Amino acid sequence: MRTLGIGLYWDDLTVGEQFKTLNRTITESDIVNFIG
Repeated sequence: MRTLGIGLYWDDLTVGEQFKTLNRTITESDIVNFIG
């Protein structure tokens, strides 16, 4: 499992991929803002 930080783009993801973030809880509003 890779660790991700700043600079993640939608095209960098693959279906079913799992990753760790830098000690930040991802909320529903984060996801909504990410996908636009």
